[in-house]
Amino acid sequence: MFLSIAMDAQGPQAARPWHQRAGATFPTVVDQGGSLAQRWGFKAIPNAWVIDETGVLRYQKLGGFHIGRREDQEAVLAALALGPATSVPAVDAGQTGASRFEEGVRLLHQGQTAAALELWFQVLEEDAENWIIRKQVWQALYPDRFEPVVDYAWQREQRAREDTLGIRPANPIPAQLGPR
Repeated sequence: MFLSIAMDAQGPQAARPWHQRAGATFPTVVDQGGSLAQRWGFKAIPNAWVIDETGVLRYQKLGGFHIGRREDQEAVLAALALGPATSVPAVDAGQTGASRFEEGVRLLHQGQTAAALELWFQVLEEDAENWIIRKQVWQALYPDRFEPVVDYAWQREQRAREDTLGIRPANPIPAQLGPR
């Protein structure tokens, strides 16, 4: 069985259109709190894992996975054919960006979007390469850049603005999002 796992702080409703557009016939579980990032210490998505029915990892690609790409499809199909088993060590994440990501998700779902963004900005000031949090900041502030399609050109331009201005000045929090 193949299972897709999506990471999105906004929850299943944000991930569902991508699953439907892909014409996926397999289940997708949404990791809303960033548990996988905390467990395995990755900082970029999309990722892919094929784990067999006994819990053995058969395939992994961290960052840059796209099921529409031929080489990624072939790798998944080979893993489903039960290639050699490997293991992925868990990372002791402690109080990392991943655990603060989870706290930001909690704040977001309590309607405290500005507070969630402030927490995520702190993480990005310490770890500018945390793409999981960076993309959630962008999703919260610029949802039109993610639906109906992801605007990758805008993301490159936004990253350049952030490199020039800094993360907070390049992403002002609108007053209507509430107190910080």
